[in-house]
Amino acid sequence: MTNFGNYQKFSIFGAEKDEMIMTKNLCLTFCAFLLFACSSGINPYDDRIRNFTETDQSKIKALLQDPDQLRRFLSGTTKRAPHPSFTQIGYFSPSGQYFLAYPGNTSVVQGRWSVSERGRLCFSYWNEPWDCSHIQPDLTADTAQIVDGDVLNLSRRKNLPRPIPRNRGMTIEEVMSWFGLKSRNLVNKVGWNRRR
Repeated sequence: MTNFGNYQKFSIFGAEKDEMIMTKNLCLTFCAFLLFACSSGINPYDDRIRNFTETDQSKIKALLQDPDQLRRFLSGTTKRAPHPSFTQIGYFSPSGQYFLAYPGNTSVVQGRWSVSERGRLCFSYWNEPWDCSHIQPDLTADTAQIVDGDVLNLSRRKNLPRPIPRNRGMTIEEVMSWFGLKSRNLVNKVGWNRRR
């Protein structure tokens, strides 16, 4: 389109602008925004936190700011990925092993889990490098679910009783029933109270 030796002119709202200068200014503005966002700790999920009571906001922020506390919070729990149209459920073993029931699979996927020093949730499967992502959606989404214990017995089995259906969002309780396990009263550790 434009090379450095040939400036092209174009018109926006009737005024001629130098494409090279506009591109440079746009790039500088975008880079400045990224630098500000990264250095200021802006989190795209902060709006979700504001929906909760101040007490629960404090609990969520404490988990997000203290990797050791987050590690203790997740250890020995079963978590449903917060996606409304598919179901992915995993058990966080205290030993650092991770056992995943993935939609359509007939067997349990085994891997490892960790919390990075930056407070990101990390997974590794088949000795691949760690894949880390922000944990906040798992703590604050409407469909988030984390319960104590290995309620689907994922760490004690190689094969699932039947595959979790694809393209269907199911709660942990619904998957327990789907697997033929006795339902029990589960307490969602991320069932935060919303502001009124």
